[in-house]
Amino acid sequence: MKFVLTGCTGFIGSEVLSQCLRNPAITSVVALSRRQLPDYVINDPKLKVAIMEDFNSYPVPVLKELAGADASAGTTVGDKVLKVDYPLAFRNAFSKTFEKKFRYIHRSGATTERNQEKPLWFKGEMRKMKAGKLLQFFSTPY
Repeated sequence: MKFVLTGCTGFIGSEVLSQCLRNPAITSVVALSRRQLPDYVINDPKLKVAIMEDFNSYPVPVLKELAGADASAGTTVGDKVLKVDYPLAFRNAFSKTFEKKFRYIHRSGATTERNQEKPLWFKGEMRKMKAGKLLQFFSTPY
């Protein structure tokens, strides 16, 4: 299985990367990162790191590296750009390379609210926007 991973420099993401590299069912990992990863993982033959300047734009060499992937996982903490814009840009760019069924996991859905009419006390606009965009993300054919 070829696996694409984002957020691999953070606390949770670095552990997900470690687990992927140890899992014999995963034959290769493509890590999309803003910076180089630590030496102790970079030398693993299963790992290919693609340094990304902008997660809203996927250059052709990166798309070629992603081709044939079976699954992707990412974790983000932050604002709308990290939680909504980047995942949508990934989907829009990468969906053109789909050759088979693809599994996508993005850890950012906590406290999202599907009911767009419900009054919310805490980060209401972001919670509704995430739900709306994520529903659009999964219902739009590629």
